[in-house]
Amino acid sequence: ILKSTDEAGGDVEGLIESWRTASDVVKSALEELGTEAPGDINKSGADALDAEARRIAKAENIHVAQSDMEEEYKRLAEETKKSVEEVKQSLFSNQDYMTQTSNRILGQKGLNLIYSHCEFEFLSPEDMKKEEAQEKKE
Repeated sequence: ILKSTDEAGGDVEGLIESWRTASDVVKSALEELGTEAPGDINKSGADALDAEARRIAKAENIHVAQSDMEEEYKRLAEETKKSVEEVKQSLFSNQDYMTQTSNRILGQKGLNLIYSHCEFEFLSPEDMKKEEAQEKKE
């Protein structure tokens, strides 16, 4: 899943399509797990996906460990070109930042669990067109 326009090479449409594809995969995985997917997952995109992933993580007793937070501090430091201590100081200065960070990590852990129950099939662009044409016929 592309998480930012930077990862998408500035391609906003690619980022949006990545989230649409991810939400479709998650809906299918949730249905296979016997969990009802939120009806508006495609409409609200990242928010609905993240909320459902966090809900599943909590239900599965998955937690954010201190080691997870330390890894996130390092990742943020590299991304912002600041020291780990500067990142920590910034996050610790506002409880909302800490909550957002831990929620994001918990959501990612939930997504990892969901994706671990998925089977992916990668198709060439030509095969995708053939499959789409076949679906339209049905």
